[in-house]
Amino acid sequence: APPKQPILIFELNYPRTKRLAFHIIIHTDHLPSKEILAQTSAFRDELYQALEDGSPSTVISACENYFPFLFGLVQSVQFNQNLQLNTPMTFTWTSPFVDKLKPYMSYTYQHEIIMVSLAYGLAHYNRGAEILRHTSTASFEEESKKAVLYFKTAAGILQYIHVVAIPKWIDIPVDRPPELHMNVMRALQDYCCYAAQSITIKKGITGLSKPLLAKLAVQNWQHAERFVVACRTTKNYKEMLPTPLKKFLPYLMSLSKATAHKFMALNAYSLQKYGAAASHTLVATEAIRKIKKKPVSSSIVKQFGQEINDSIMEIEHVHRKCFGENEHVYYQRTTPEDMLEMMEPKSVVTIAMWIPPPPAYDRIL
Repeated sequence: APPKQPILIFELNYPRTKRLAFHIIIHTDHLPSKEILAQTSAFRDELYQALEDGSPSTVISACENYFPFLFGLVQSVQFNQNLQLNTPMTFTWTSPFVDKLKPYMSYTYQHEIIMVSLAYGLAHYNRGAEILRHTSTASFEEESKKAVLYFKTAAGILQYIHVVAIPKWIDIPVDRPPELHMNVMRALQDYCCYAAQSITIKKGITGLSKPLLAKLAVQNWQHAERFVVACRTTKNYKEMLPTPLKKFLPYLMSLSKATAHKFMALNAYSLQKYGAAASHTLVATEAIRKIKKKPVSSSIVKQFGQEINDSIMEIEHVHRKCFGENEHVYYQRTTPEDMLEMMEPKSVVTIAMWIPPPPAYDRIL
């Protein structure tokens, strides 16, 4: 049977916000301006409700409705520096990467742009995950193409956040939630690429060459590792990170590493490098040994139990074959992990660059 490829796609939380009435906060006696501000408030309310409901498609639609009006508001405020406020304009958002829903407040529109963009990116990612969850073996070929597109789009939106949106926040506070750090958004982009490339590998295990599969798996290991490291280096990570995500990270780290070494072992075996193949399987089995020793939480079992068990069985099967044959037939020297020759990582995922829509208006009088 062909080797199996796990797709560990964890559903991510959305940020939450409080309602804002721009047409009440911003002072204007100009009736058309009041109407456009009321419309902006209405679209933000739509997003507020969508985030509460949690449907990826609803969040995507709400963000797309709000974006032109949000950017119109930002441009209008910059155009008219003399606008007066009836009450302070406070943007309040919770973090999807913090366990307790403690709100983070700011007075800058850039915070609003970042958080709405983050909600938009996470909704694309979650929509891709949703498609995969409801895909049968028979429909996987076609449905997985849709999922890949959502993951690539999510990666592009997250790229916009860490390349454009966060750097534009002048004097960004030092003490801020994880999603306002460029390295965390870059790592989340990597995780979206991991999801897309996992599908490519799964679809290609019977058609792609062994060297290419190994290179793709090594790249995915790097994607996963960067995401895990970014999460674990978050300030007070053990206390702050949501418990389900915290429990998921060791599985993602260990299985992505084990899978990469499994495919490198299969490639080495095909080249009659039996000692190298055995060495790669030793690293792979050591990686899965760490997760086999951990007590498995019910949430992990519910989402990934079959994927994890299939992957462990596959890795152990490859180990028995490669290590056993080398031990009893070929007698080639094995190599310690730190001296093993690694294959060059390769990505076939092209990020779908995201460009914000044009503003719906450009001035408030």
